[in-house]
Amino acid sequence: MKLSVATHFGQGSGYGERKADTLLEMVADSGASGIRDGISWASVETSPGVYDFSEFKSSYMALAADSGLDVTLSILPGGNPLYDDGHTVTSAEARAAFAAFVDALLTAFPSIDRIVIGNEFNGLNAQFVDGPAASKSIPERAATYTDILADVANLVAETHPDVELGGGALHSVATGYVQALIDAGAFAYMDTLDLHPYGLDPVEVGTALAQLGKVLDQLPEDQRPDLVVTEFGATADSSDPLSNAEYLAKMAAVLSAGGVSEASWYALLDEDSSGTPDMGLYDTISTANDMLEGFRFVQSILSDDQPVQALDLGPGIEAYDFGSGTWLVWGSLQDVDFTGSGLVFRDASGAVIAAPDQLTDSPIYVQGENVEMLTEDGPGSLIADSFYDWALDADPDGPWSYHMLKIKNGTEHVIATEVLEGQTRMGEQWNPYLGSEYARPFSITADTVLPAAFGGTGNNDRAALERFTAEQTGTVDIVGSWSVSSESDDGVIVELRLNGETLSIQTVTGHFALVVRALALTEGDQLDFIVHDGANAGGDVTTRHIRVLQSDGSVSSDALLQAHLGADLIDGNEEHIDSVVIGDHLVSPDGGLEADATDPEPQPEIVQEAQISGTAEGDLLSADAAVNTKISGRGGEDTLLGNSGNDTLVGGAGADHLDGGSGNDMITGGTGNDLLMGGDGNDKLNGSAGDDTLIGGRGDDQLVGGDGADVFVLAMGDGSDTLRDLDPTQGDLIDLTAFGADFSDLRFEQSGKHVQVSLTTDGDAFSFTVLATTVDTLNDEALFLF
Repeated sequence: MKLSVATHFGQGSGYGERKADTLLEMVADSGASGIRDGISWASVETSPGVYDFSEFKSSYMALAADSGLDVTLSILPGGNPLYDDGHTVTSAEARAAFAAFVDALLTAFPSIDRIVIGNEFNGLNAQFVDGPAASKSIPERAATYTDILADVANLVAETHPDVELGGGALHSVATGYVQALIDAGAFAYMDTLDLHPYGLDPVEVGTALAQLGKVLDQLPEDQRPDLVVTEFGATADSSDPLSNAEYLAKMAAVLSAGGVSEASWYALLDEDSSGTPDMGLYDTISTANDMLEGFRFVQSILSDDQPVQALDLGPGIEAYDFGSGTWLVWGSLQDVDFTGSGLVFRDASGAVIAAPDQLTDSPIYVQGENVEMLTEDGPGSLIADSFYDWALDADPDGPWSYHMLKIKNGTEHVIATEVLEGQTRMGEQWNPYLGSEYARPFSITADTVLPAAFGGTGNNDRAALERFTAEQTGTVDIVGSWSVSSESDDGVIVELRLNGETLSIQTVTGHFALVVRALALTEGDQLDFIVHDGANAGGDVTTRHIRVLQSDGSVSSDALLQAHLGADLIDGNEEHIDSVVIGDHLVSPDGGLEADATDPEPQPEIVQEAQISGTAEGDLLSADAAVNTKISGRGGEDTLLGNSGNDTLVGGAGADHLDGGSGNDMITGGTGNDLLMGGDGNDKLNGSAGDDTLIGGRGDDQLVGGDGADVFVLAMGDGSDTLRDLDPTQGDLIDLTAFGADFSDLRFEQSGKHVQVSLTTDGDAFSFTVLATTVDTLNDEALFLF
């Protein structure tokens, strides 16, 4: 794979004529094979059919030719006020004029190797696509692009047959948009498919390119394009100047192994005034960035005609063979040892380092003969990693499998996910992902999950279920971390099940970690890591990273947690995280052990769960205070009583009375007219169908009415409650009789899609939030009971 670099001679902005010779010498000195740049149509053709290439923003091409560097130009099919009002061309006349300009450009500068038509044509940037083309659907936009490409190809194929014509001009590995291009016939007119694989970690790029290959397999052989990445890059972390050199090393390996023939790093110079500073090989014309040496080194070991080979060295390991005795390895935190002769180890800059004894997310070059990497097989060794082991085409019978948990009216169904192509329609993910054709926007990727909710009543949800199946009998430690987006309306619920039985369930509104110690598994046992929506799924994108290890009793839970947080790829987790440990001492949010340090043998906190089911008749069912309990009433008018655990109460049919007691409880009424009482703790109450009464009690509770005329009962001291699904048209009411207030005491404040309601009575202040409503809706005395 060739490695080139993006420049901006065609735009100016630091690439002026006086600096041009020096800049081109810098490109050559970096080891880059060529440049990727552009030329503005509007600056060249100011009168119809008259082309002036004398300005330096186009005449720089003569200097580029003299430099001996390969040249790829990306040309925007728009922006010329002479045609289609300066918008992206759509009319036949404007398309023909654009094709004539490209032909004139190639005639003026015969050293051009490749012309790419458009830039991120599938994207949302109005600098690249505007006017009528920007409002088209994915199939329509692909057809518009194909018309432009065809007009250029039909002209330059005759006049400049040796110039490669690049098509697609993709942002991301947008396989759905590629399918639309196939359907439009675009691949009859392009030699290369050009893309910018943004939005993905290098680990994900490999599996996305494999999926792209499957989509392209439907093309006839004479239309199968070479893959060219005309732009990729990353901003350097200010605390780690080599971070983008590490990204470059990983991407070079993954792209070459994925069939890419050329990739262009963005950019030669830093663009500190942009939203993506510190990406350049050089900070200024005279100052190299730390990553320059990394670029030179990886360029020196890449072969133009021999692709890098991916190696399968075990779970949690990314390894690539560059040939000539050079490997690149990184992965999930674990102890490793290397054997071979003449071994030399290098960091991402190519600098020689000491032999590593641990594998981390920072890549390491290993050079020598007969290289082997050995991993530990014993206490503390890695068994599985949710991020590094993830793949779109994961074996459903392998250790990891991916599912959608459909929960409707209290009934669960586990449904296998399917690969959904990236950007099959606007407003969806642009890279391929796991999901369901009938449950958009539900998704699972290597590092994120997004549950979904339908109907707004909490009775038709889709939870993301990631299943680890034990391949051998043994005892394991589990450490996982989750971080819900700050855009989430009410957080998510993270649940861990073993063979269908709940081990842990936790509401997460920020950062959360779970540690499970010394869990005995038998071959074939299933651990389900489930992310449910809260009261709704708005903004519930959740980043997660889970590792399964052979149990090691010599390592404290605190040490295990801290090691994971330092390597879990989730920003911010090291600073503040709520943590729960099962099978060992509980860990407090500040990372310290809650167990009394003076107690030489503190008793472990073991979380257990019991299940109780009623009958078709009216039952009285009560939880044991010692364990978390799931109680299902089924039919009849039942009374379900939780206790001090984190209980789950499901009423079922009939008019039921459900009381969670203390603890953080999940309470669902069912189809009757139910009374739901949260008690102490942060509870989630869902009335479901029927005319229900919901009383959150103390703690910060979530109250979801569901269908029917529901009453939300609030009282001073209840905490900060959140009400969802308040629907005046169904007869829903908010009961504030406990306050001795009246409607004039209420204050309403709109906050985005939600309203905060506050009141003060007898000097005491109280507030609650109503989701998905407006002040105008709530400013109605008939909604309240006083």
